[in-house]
Amino acid sequence: MVSLLLKTIQSKEDEIVIFYACKTIENITAQSINAGTKFASLDFVTALHSIYTTTKNEALKVCAVVCLGHIARLNGSLIWKIIEKFSVRHICSSFSESNARIQQVYIQFFFLIPRPSSPCSTNYCIQEVIKYMLSSLKKRT
Repeated sequence: MVSLLLKTIQSKEDEIVIFYACKTIENITAQSINAGTKFASLDFVTALHSIYTTTKNEALKVCAVVCLGHIARLNGSLIWKIIEKFSVRHICSSFSESNARIQQVYIQFFFLIPRPSSPCSTNYCIQEVIKYMLSSLKKRT
């Protein structure tokens, strides 16, 4: 079942089929740690990010990001891969532009960053957020 869902979300099938496959992954990763961890892999992260960046369907975009949020929670070692795929700049800019549910997941990404074990990475992330906010303020004035 896991491989079938991965093939489905990687395919260029009808977006309705992809949406329901994505929704299935979202429900499983939200409700079951044992079953959910089977989806917490780089292949799923890559496929879900691809859906997010290519679809124009807002519901599918939200579903893909929510799945990524669940995956990051289930496998904390993937959080940096997820943030790298989106970029800190994109995540920050989405706070003023995107859907509230997507914003909620992006905030969750920042809370999932391991604090004590990776101070350099955390500092980099904070520096990027500050740079983006300062550049946004300069544009407004």
